[in-house]
Amino acid sequence: SYTLLDVITSQSALDFVASVEATLRVLVRDASGEVVAGVPVTLQRDGSLASTTVPTGTDGLAVFAGLAQGTYVVTPSGTGRVFE
Repeated sequence: SYTLLDVITSQSALDFVASVEATLRVLVRDASGEVVAGVPVTLQRDGSLASTTVPTGTDGLAVFAGLAQGTYVVTPSGTGRVFE
């Protein structure tokens, strides 16, 4: 089983509100705390049908850049994986 452990933003909440674009970094680790590469992570803006999927890199991070201010839903996925 894998855990979506952290959602890391590169800016503080105040900076995110004040800026036009932001970067969201999603870190995926396994139950032992090791980062997991190759996990597809989907980002969808709340209320939108459009989505973007990025796999985690060797560092366990999926990076979404150039995001407009708003609320987003982050969903990791993968066959045979359980996310908590």
